[in-house]
Amino acid sequence: MFRTGLSQLINVPTHNHGNILDLLLTNLDDYINHLQIYPDPLLQSDHYIITFSISISVTTSSKSAAYFTFNFSEGDYQGLCNHMIHSDFTPCLLSHDIEFIWHIIEQLLVEGMQLFIPLYKVHSNQDPIWYNSEIRHCINRLRTLRRRYKCHPTNHISSVIDSIENTLQDKIKVAKQDFESHLVNCYTSSNNNKMFKYLRSITKSRNIPSVMNFESLNANTDHSKANLFNQYFHSVFHDPSSIPKIDDLPAIHNSLQSITITVADVYQALISLDVNKSAGIDNISPRVLQSCAVALSEPLYHLFIQSLHHSLPTCWKIHKIVPIFKQVYQSIPVWFYQKLFYTTTDANFH
Repeated sequence: MFRTGLSQLINVPTHNHGNILDLLLTNLDDYINHLQIYPDPLLQSDHYIITFSISISVTTSSKSAAYFTFNFSEGDYQGLCNHMIHSDFTPCLLSHDIEFIWHIIEQLLVEGMQLFIPLYKVHSNQDPIWYNSEIRHCINRLRTLRRRYKCHPTNHISSVIDSIENTLQDKIKVAKQDFESHLVNCYTSSNNNKMFKYLRSITKSRNIPSVMNFESLNANTDHSKANLFNQYFHSVFHDPSSIPKIDDLPAIHNSLQSITITVADVYQALISLDVNKSAGIDNISPRVLQSCAVALSEPLYHLFIQSLHHSLPTCWKIHKIVPIFKQVYQSIPVWFYQKLFYTTTDANFH
């Protein structure tokens, strides 16, 4: 039961001989309420009466709304660079407040991105790549017929539904085969990487399973799963026994008295950024920072100098940890995942 993520909720006798012969198995303990066992057999049975209630909420599925994000591959970076060069960074250069300095820099960057980098629409629930109008038409017909059959069930409607379902399966099979054949032909003729992207999309799962486990603990809610991942990642990357005591540390003979940073150092670091890396949680791409290196060198230099005396901006300390899937089981241990950090590009740069 543990391997499949199930819990047995009955722990008192359910039989008049004092044995537990009736079980209540679930993987969602929080949904079971008011569990009662009455020690009076029902009619001629020698088993006790068990009552409980199940708390569930039925929600109608709705298609997630599309959202817009920057299309960094189509940006006008020369125009963005010129815009940033003529932007006024005076308020942040005169300030010693770390949060205010970064707020001004980020605000000017976002304003420039909105002017020179186009947006594109991202659909949260995207159809399969091989999805076409014929398949959509069959699905719509099936939905209509099923609604009609639910109100007026007849043998004729049932036979039509069966026929369309078979037709739909055939169309899906043909559409997938044609799409995959096209990918193979494109790869052999031009070494296109779309085939590998498609293979990754059908072999990897992005959904965290309904039940997770770590050692003797099970988790079936978002909060409990997050705690399990936290415990596992902490156990892997933090071993208290390996940390030496301060008294056991060797004496320090050479210490770093000061850190010297120049505007040229900042400029060199900016133009050396890997533009192929994705944007961080602040949605500022390394390509944007690299293209605006001339304009950003002095403001970021001022920010780094102030951070040596104070601290980093708060938003630079925020990380988004995403568990990366490895294998699939009905109840998945957390060690089948590795973690991937997302932070701001500027924090990595610093």
